[in-house]
Amino acid sequence: MRIYLVFPVIVAVILAGLIFARDVIHDPKTSHDHDIAFLVDVHLGNSDLMAKSAELESQVAARIASDMKKVGARVIDQQQFQTLLFGDFKERYEARSRIWIEDQYLKHLNAREIKAIAEYARSDEGRDLLDMTQPIEQKSPENVAAFFDGPGRPIADIIPELKAAAEAFLQEQHLLMTEYLSLGRVADITEMPHVVAFEDESMRAVAVEKMRALDNGVDYQSAFQPN
Repeated sequence: MRIYLVFPVIVAVILAGLIFARDVIHDPKTSHDHDIAFLVDVHLGNSDLMAKSAELESQVAARIASDMKKVGARVIDQQQFQTLLFGDFKERYEARSRIWIEDQYLKHLNAREIKAIAEYARSDEGRDLLDMTQPIEQKSPENVAAFFDGPGRPIADIIPELKAAAEAFLQEQHLLMTEYLSLGRVADITEMPHVVAFEDESMRAVAVEKMRALDNGVDYQSAFQPN
């Protein structure tokens, strides 16, 4: 699976949750900052972003470790290998996600509208609609209708714009991933004997040299492709 496949979940939450979106003026000094922070937490929590990211990291690290056996290498500590490989990826991924979601609110909603969506998100109906573990098609028809007939009515006008913004953001996140998934980075870790072992220690330098030579020739991001 692509790491950025996590983001359609967030996009779905945004599309389901962004409300009242026309001709917006935002005053960042008003009390709705608290509501924005709450809504960002709701979106990230309901999309289970960090859990999905950790699962994908584990899958990719396992694949890379398996491939390293082809050059006579064996990962001694899989968890440490994964930590070294991905570094601060999850933190940067989440931070950028927070900024993007907040920006969508500030761009499309005014103070009154942000307050309204926060109140909606705190209601039973709002919690149900924003819980994206269940597809929107399986939600209560009454709740969906109430949303689109009421506070969510103006959202139809900006769905194309939101989708375009989401696609652009996914591409940015994909570029972030390229900073981490490279044979050059794997080669750096392979040079660490406490993390990667070789039955024939003389092969370590050979393997590292080969990895660096192929740095741009192997796309480990393909590990995120669906099977």
